[in-house]
Amino acid sequence: MQMIEISSGKGPTECEMAVGRYMDIFLREHSNATIKEKQNGSIASSGRLAKECYKGALLEVPEGEAVELGTVKWI
Repeated sequence: MQMIEISSGKGPTECEMAVGRYMDIFLREHSNATIKEKQNGSIASSGRLAKECYKGALLEVPEGEAVELGTVKWI
């Protein structure tokens, strides 16, 4: 199995939202991938946890499946 890490680093809530959205897209494109771990993101300005925001996630993908490597800049 291959492990893929997605992280917002030290970025603001917008970066945490990008992690959540990228993870959703990745899981749709790689149906054999599974979430091994998620680290919840910051508290939204409303005082509630933003459901789609994550500090980071660890995904597991079957060996040999082609996956993206490197840095993704979400615009």
